Amino acid sequence: MLLSSNKIIVYLIFMISGMVCYSLIFNSYRKKESRREKAVKIILMVYFGMNILLGIFLTLRDIKIIPSDIKSYPLIILYIQLLEVVAFHFIYIVTNKDQKLFIPVIHYIFPVLMFIIIWFFFTLLHYKTPSSGEMNRYMRPYTAFSFIFYLLFYTSLSFKYINQYHKSIKNNVTERPKKGMYWLSGIIASKIFSFLMILIVAFTSPKTGDIFYLLNFTSSSLLFCFIVYHILERNYQFLVPASNNAILAPTGHIIHGYKQDIEQVTIINKKTFEDYFRDHKPYLNTDLKITDIASAFSTNRSYLSKFINEIYGMSFSQYINNWRVHEVKQLSSLDENSSESIEEISRMAGFGSVRSYWRAVKNNP
Repeated sequence: MLLSSNKIIVYLIFMISGMVCYSLIFNSYRKKESRREKAVKIILMVYFGMNILLGIFLTLRDIKIIPSDIKSYPLIILYIQLLEVVAFHFIYIVTNKDQKLFIPVIHYIFPVLMFIIIWFFFTLLHYKTPSSGEMNRYMRPYTAFSFIFYLLFYTSLSFKYINQYHKSIKNNVTERPKKGMYWLSGIIASKIFSFLMILIVAFTSPKTGDIFYLLNFTSSSLLFCFIVYHILERNYQFLVPASNNAILAPTGHIIHGYKQDIEQVTIINKKTFEDYFRDHKPYLNTDLKITDIASAFSTNRSYLSKFINEIYGMSFSQYINNWRVHEVKQLSSLDENSSESIEEISRMAGFGSVRSYWRAVKNNP
């Protein structure tokens, strides 16, 4: 009875932490963010939403509102597998250097195919073994094995992407990485902890296993908060293709690795775009709009926004603020500005206020 009460408390904490984290991500969602940032937050909302539903189901089952039906095993297995896929999808968006927003669809299709196969064999087994106790004896180890397999596979895959991401951050960034940049390794540590907990659940008695089962849910609640904190603090940096020969074509398409003979039909390429900002410093204008830059390159705001989004992995306002932050650093280093306040220097760099400057320092990658 005591263990059952503890289960409900852990499930409630699990649900509440999921709801709070979902709300924080939802409230931080901004239309002006880059497509990649939006994708990160959308996939996180899906992940937290799925965990909330799982917590509700488990709570209702434990308080006997939903019958503890052995027939739900295949569905639970499918749900656990899809949770691992969605978690990996989040890591993939943050860490991949090709700016892709979607993982191969086979990652989502395979669990569904496995569900159909498991359901078929489960139905056959159910006819031969009608007893719930017997069915539970057969299905409990398989459920644990399925979770272990998916956990191992996607933890290994996540580790591969995170490791490549950290190496790229070290080798390719021109500025010093943020202090909290390596928090993604904490997700791997949490996955390893979950793996150990599930191993214990699979190979111990149900009573002992339930204790470690609850520990796993508690660690998941902490993981939710850990992820959301770092996302809201923007402790990440999107990798972008390191090439100066990406162009914006008149059709609005972004072309990487262009040949010299099509350069005359180019609206913008990365080098000329950055040279324009370096030479003309349009960001010093506090009222600068995307249409002002679009006009300078004889294009429209949609094409220009797409170019900045794909080449730099950020929105127009973030890109402009990055230049302004850099300008503040340059101005602050000059002897002639040694007596100026940070408020005055930030205005000289194009910020409307010192508050805007500090927000840009915090929010821009």
